[in-house]
Amino acid sequence: MARIAVVDDDPDVLDFMAAVLGQAGHDVVVARDGLSTLALVEQYNIDLMVLDILMPNRDGLETILTLRRDDKAFPILAISAGGMLDGGYLLQTAKAFGAEATLLKPFTAEKLTRQVESLLTPA
Repeated sequence: MARIAVVDDDPDVLDFMAAVLGQAGHDVVVARDGLSTLALVEQYNIDLMVLDILMPNRDGLETILTLRRDDKAFPILAISAGGMLDGGYLLQTAKAFGAEATLLKPFTAEKLTRQVESLLTPA
């Protein structure tokens, strides 16, 4: 079992991811924006983070940069639908900023679980 931080400003997406990962046996903690995410990381020992890119109060890209600058070494799975922008471009940028993997919204429970398990499995 891993402790996974799930971050998204859309309550439906947040609830979906928390339920899927909780049913897979993980301990899930949640946040709804970038600032809350940074506080969450200080409060819990995180094994992996699923992080939305487009959020209020500090977007996912800025959050990734801050986490990596602060030497937080857990894997990050960046997610996005892109909003008014191209989701693929945002996710490509997230990888350049330090995310280990990406997932374009919308995604299935199976895709989310498979990607998370892949990131948690040592190479």
